[in-house]
Amino acid sequence: ARASERTTEHTTERTTGRTGERDGGWTGERAAERGERGGQWSGERSRTGAGMGTGTGMGRDDAMTRSEERLHIGVESREVGRARLRKYVVTEEVEQTVPLRHDEVRVEREPITDANRDAALTGPEIGEAEYEVVLHEERPVVETETVPVERVRLTTEEHISEETVRARLRKEHIKGETEGFDETTRDAGDTGDTGDIGSRRGRGDRDDRGDMGRGRRL
Repeated sequence: ARASERTTEHTTERTTGRTGERDGGWTGERAAERGERGGQWSGERSRTGAGMGTGTGMGRDDAMTRSEERLHIGVESREVGRARLRKYVVTEEVEQTVPLRHDEVRVEREPITDANRDAALTGPEIGEAEYEVVLHEERPVVETETVPVERVRLTTEEHISEETVRARLRKEHIKGETEGFDETTRDAGDTGDTGDIGSRRGRGDRDDRGDMGRGRRL
């Protein structure tokens, strides 16, 4: 009975020692892996922050302003010319038909009759005599008269016309760029580390349980 108790105590001590060694080993490995991952993430974040601060020139500001040009069209009044009234004289040839009258001499002879006999006998005896008749005629007389015919003045009227204006406008565009940062690699690394740790934990637990079970069986 004493020998059996000593064997059981020795086996328990040996199992406990192995378990402590494994626990200590796994604890050290996990701490080292976490330290490595923490260092990698810290380095990536540091590089990312440095790239944002120096690569883009933004410093601590995490936003930039996008600007663009807008078109504003106005109108201005300018002098394009002058207009004035100038009066000058033009001579024209005018033709117009005017009726003119004139006298003509015609000799009329009439026989002596009872009606004019008395007038004929009262005349002078036979001899020489003269009788004058004044002849008249009308001639055109040209006379001009200045009369007002119209009033002329200058006025201005506004007319609206359409004109197409073309201009080139500049605008800024912003797009994001990443340098030294791989989203897929980071996710794969995280998944691999977690899987390894889980598998190691499973193996450790199984090994510990197996050793402890074997120790108990012993």
